[in-house]
Amino acid sequence: MSKLLVVEDDENLRQIYTKNLTRRDYTVESASDGNDALNKLPDFKPDAILLDIMMPGLNGKEFLKFLKQSPRYKSIPVIMITGVSDINDIKICLDNGAAGYILKGSSTDEIDKKISVILQTLGT
Repeated sequence: MSKLLVVEDDENLRQIYTKNLTRRDYTVESASDGNDALNKLPDFKPDAILLDIMMPGLNGKEFLKFLKQSPRYKSIPVIMITGVSDINDIKICLDNGAAGYILKGSSTDEIDKKISVILQTLGT
């Protein structure tokens, strides 16, 4: 069973993602922002991270940059979850090591498919 860390500042969306991914047999931990996620990384050790871009405090782009510069965490695939359809933000995230992105409002089937493809590609 793959372990996912969902980092989303919107509590309702965080609960929806967590509930739906748990139903699909993922072990899910959630975090309300980048700082909360940093605190959970050492103990939870996720196989992948779903990461919102726009958050207060440590935002998704900053968290991604930290993660990909860390020898301990750089191999964890990160899928950006964004309501931002600005291609420049998406490009920055992909250039900084994100494995993919999902637009908010995507169906749970679409989210599960994207996660499955990335985890299978990486052999997780």
